[in-house]
Amino acid sequence: MKRGYQLVNWLILVGLSMMWGFSFFFIKRGLESFIPLEVGALRIFIAFCTLLPFLIFFHKKIPLKAVAYTALAGLLGSGLPPILFSYGQTHVSTSVAGILNTTTPLFALIFGVLFFGVKSKWNQYVGVVIGFAGAATIILTQSDVDLNFDPRYALLVVLATVCYGMSANILKSKVMIHDIHPIQISIFGFIFMGPIAGLYLLTHGTFDRIMQDQNAQIGLKYLLILGIFGTAVAMFFFNWLTQRTSALFASFTTYLIPIFAILIGTFVLEESIKIGQAIGFVIILTGVIIANKK
Repeated sequence: MKRGYQLVNWLILVGLSMMWGFSFFFIKRGLESFIPLEVGALRIFIAFCTLLPFLIFFHKKIPLKAVAYTALAGLLGSGLPPILFSYGQTHVSTSVAGILNTTTPLFALIFGVLFFGVKSKWNQYVGVVIGFAGAATIILTQSDVDLNFDPRYALLVVLATVCYGMSANILKSKVMIHDIHPIQISIFGFIFMGPIAGLYLLTHGTFDRIMQDQNAQIGLKYLLILGIFGTAVAMFFFNWLTQRTSALFASFTTYLIPIFAILIGTFVLEESIKIGQAIGFVIILTGVIIANKK
């Protein structure tokens, strides 16, 4: 039974990594039709519309003391990152955005220990360091041209991972202790941001342009996939995984994301895989295994 439980956890981990690995590709495609703030707002609004009908089935009252934490976790986990990633990817390549995303477990561990009283073992620190070293290996084996690297915009991507790390800890320690269903947590995470995103899109003429501009309609197709699967569905599974395991384990999805980013580059964009990238993947996976060793 325990082995089957752990297998499900790992399957969710890999599935999430795949969905979020493809997300960077869809963000890039969306940026061909919309400005960064529109891409972020559309992603949030589409996810909000996807999850809203589930309120009919999941309307258990959230304890008052958990409402503020749920709103804060929603802002940090669902509101700010889509916008930060959109701006970041205007000057940072898809693969590099995925690689920088691997800093999430580092921040999840740091915030967990410093602010949430999380007890950590030596292997978790070692695993995070090894995983981060694997990401660094991938970065160092690519040229500046390949990276399309601008430190200022890369900082926005890292800031998004800071938000993810804090959000995961808030959910685990302040919200999920009240036995709230993961779908309901996901819904309320977007309830606070979805209407704001929709209002922005409405007042800035984005919906009108989608109705009239064929290029915007093409971009919307990519963002629909991003908003539904890469955001709404993925956020539910992330919350579920966090509830089943820990904020640190759930955040290790980010160590697997570059694998799928490279696969997209190889089979979709016809890019070649370098030996340094393959070595980096092995190092990253080693870190994941060590950090989660009992």
